[in-house]
This record gives sequence, C-alpha cells and structure tokens, in this order.
Amino acid sequence: MSLKQILWSFGVVLGAFALTVFGLYWWNVGPISSDHTAWSSFGSLLSGVFTIVGAGATVGTLLFLGKQNHDMQEVTKAQMATLTFERYINHRKLFSDYLQELVALHKNTFTFREPSSLYSAIFPENSPHHCSFTTKPAYDENGDGTNQLGEMLSKLRRLKDFLHQSQFDENQPQELALLLITLSYYVFMIEPTKPAEEGDIRFLKNEYGINIYSLKNFIDPCLSIANMLLRFTGNPQVDVRDFNSESRFVREALIKRYHLQRGKHAITVHSEVKEFKSSPSSILRFNGFAKMAHIFSLRA
Repeated sequence: MSLKQILWSFGVVLGAFALTVFGLYWWNVGPISSDHTAWSSFGSLLSGVFTIVGAGATVGTLLFLGKQNHDMQEVTKAQMATLTFERYINHRKLFSDYLQELVALHKNTFTFREPSSLYSAIFPENSPHHCSFTTKPAYDENGDGTNQLGEMLSKLRRLKDFLHQSQFDENQPQELALLLITLSYYVFMIEPTKPAEEGDIRFLKNEYGINIYSLKNFIDPCLSIANMLLRFTGNPQVDVRDFNSESRFVREALIKRYHLQRGKHAITVHSEVKEFKSSPSSILRFNGFAKMAHIFSLRA
C-alpha cells in the first residue's frame, strides 16, 4: 500500500471516528438545549475530538514528510552513484591518457601491455561504486612492498643500490637482470615495440626491452612511468638523478655474466654480431658509445 493510500485511509478513519463520537453524543444526550451542563459536556467532547483529530493529522503529516525524505534520499543516493560512476570512468580515462603520453614521449619504443590491469593494481579499491584519487605505498616489516606502489618503490631502491655498486659477486648480475625483468613485466607492465637488438636481455625467449649495453634506454622510461604513477596517486616523486643508469661497472658485470659465461640459462642475451659470438671477450675491449658505434657499424 502506497503512502497516499495510507494517508487517505488515516483521514477516513479520523472522520469516521469524529462522526461516530458526535452521533453517540446526540443519541444519548439529545439535541443541544439551554442547559449549561449539556453545553459543558459538549465542549469537553469537542475538545477531546479535535485533540485526537489534530494528533492524527500531525502523525499523518510526519508520515508524509518521512516518506518524502526517504524518496529524496533514494534520489540523492542514485545521483551519487551516477556521479561516482562518472568519476571512475573519467579517472580511468585520464590514467590511460597519461600512459599514452608517456609512450609518445619515449618515441613509442614501448607500450603498456595491460593498462587496465595496471590501473587496477595501482587503485585496487576503485570500482564503479567507489573511486579514490590517492593511494599510499604499503610495506611489510622487512620493507618489502605489499601493494603495487610499495613494490615499485622498494624495487627502485634496490635498483638504485645496484647502479651505485662498483663490484659484483657471482650472483648479483643475475639478481639485477631479474629485477629489471620484474620492473618491466610485473611492476610497469610494459613491453618493447621494436625488434630485438644486440644485447637485449631475454627471459625464456621473451623480450623486455632491456639492453645490457645501454640500460639508460630502459631505466629512464621506467623512472618516467614511476614518477607519473606517484604524481597521479598524490605521492612524492623519486629523484631521477639518484639513478646512475650509465654505470660502467653495471654494464661490465652484465657483459661478463651473459656474454663471457654463456651457457644454458633462462636468461640470455640476443646477439647477432658474429665477432662477439666467436669471441665474446672482444666486447670488453670497447666501452660506452664507441662500443655501441662499433656494434651498429657491424650490423649495417
């Protein structure tokens, strides 16, 4: 039964109650006479009846206002749900636009493999029913990240440490290679768009756009992506100057590990230059841009 029907029923009951009371009064007392006692009784009756009717009308009014308030709350809730949905759609679109700007900024050398998955990883609580614009990095008691931003920052700190090392033990070059692969595939969810080049790292025959001769070409885009994500989530950005992406020691450690100690490993290096295939140790006779120029002149 609707509120309108309830109010009509309430009014009919009150009217019937008033008529019944006055009818019983007329039936038992008779016509109003000049007797003051009869007038006194009738006045008391009127007072009681109108008090009850007034109370009923007040209750009916409160019920009507309560129903109106409930309907207004439902309308407001629907409007808020619509607004939240629009904010969510616009937020995702803005996030995707920023990713595409980064791709264009770095000459389309990479693309984001799963932009939607990256958004969901950065904003795990966002949905069409809830949209938050900020996310804070989270860590466990060991300082390891427990969410996407926390994992990203903890791995970037580890990368910065590697880039400032001048000596590497036997296992650290592989740890560094795995760290770079993790940043590419799991953290930033990017993949290269260009064909494999001399020195590109492969893991189980998959390419990640990481070149042991020029880590800067991979690390710089990663730092750009990291700072975009931090800025987009309302967090302080990392200082790119802290990352020595052109470290000669890191480059030589990777070359020694993956060119001079070739074997059946999950991680390999793409090589097309016959001179390096036949004599890997010749790589170390070159360094920096001179070495790279030599490589590309051989490929030309």
